[in-house]
Amino acid sequence: MYIFGFMTLDEWKDLENLSNANLAERFSVSVEAVWKWRRGHRMPRRSQLRQIYVETGGQVTPNDFVDLPELKKPISEAAE
Repeated sequence: MYIFGFMTLDEWKDLENLSNANLAERFSVSVEAVWKWRRGHRMPRRSQLRQIYVETGGQVTPNDFVDLPELKKPISEAAE
């Protein structure tokens, strides 16, 4: 179960049954760039983060590219 807005690009890719090539085409980048985004080796540019947010219907947010485990907890746990 996914909490709205707390999904990685990797999880969204799998959920939508897309390949790296599909994502590269959607975001007008190389397949290598997509692979690096998914593995956390490269941060998308600001314009790309907006495009990812729009393209995923808000399921993948800019925060999902930052390693902030406290943000990925359900709200009830984060408040504790």
